Amino acid sequence: MESGDETAALLLYALGGLFAFVAAAIAAARLRFRARARRAHGVVVAHRRGSKRDGVIRFAPIVEYEVNGRTLRHSSGLFGTGTPSIGSEIEVYVHPDDREIVELRGWSGSWTAAGVLGFIGLVLALLGLSF
Repeated sequence: MESGDETAALLLYALGGLFAFVAAAIAAARLRFRARARRAHGVVVAHRRGSKRDGVIRFAPIVEYEVNGRTLRHSSGLFGTGTPSIGSEIEVYVHPDDREIVELRGWSGSWTAAGVLGFIGLVLALLGLSF
């Protein structure tokens, strides 16, 4: 292996490791949040309309949920095409110290981000093996 090839391989390993580390950190943060969070029953009460891209309009769910007898509303910042319909029940994970910090089960982009970054890290590491 030539010096340039070794450098390229090490760079790919380092980048792959960095992507994998960030993916693991995101996943660990989500798992810690869910371990501490309270679960609440939520209902989709409306949708926010997002921008139109590629001829497709994306929506974000607005969910009402109850914590300690108080009804709260969360408007998701994540837009998509598979938005649960109005009236759909959805599980809500509520932060134990701030009931307005929530995650909607099945509607969280952080798991997608962790998966994509982990996959990129794996591909970069495998490319490093080709040198």
